[in-house]
Amino acid sequence: MLIGLLMSSPNSSLSLVLSLIPLTAPVAMLVRDGLTILPVWQIALSAVIQIVCAVAAIWLAGRAFRLGMLRYGKRLSWRELFAHPS
Repeated sequence: MLIGLLMSSPNSSLSLVLSLIPLTAPVAMLVRDGLTILPVWQIALSAVIQIVCAVAAIWLAGRAFRLGMLRYGKRLSWRELFAHPS
């Protein structure tokens, strides 16, 4: 939906923010890279944020699966999901 904005001003603050949000970063970075020269730090920061979010999502999914298997038939709350294991 914001592709027109990205194309009209690829170096704006909103374009930079969209390039760093994990959900929109892949498309936003490709569009911006096609229209302008990107600083290396923006590419690196976007990649690092993507990797950190992917690792965190995998960890969270693994923890939810493990706790869900132990509590068959019960709902798992966010508090239990993020509680420190004892």
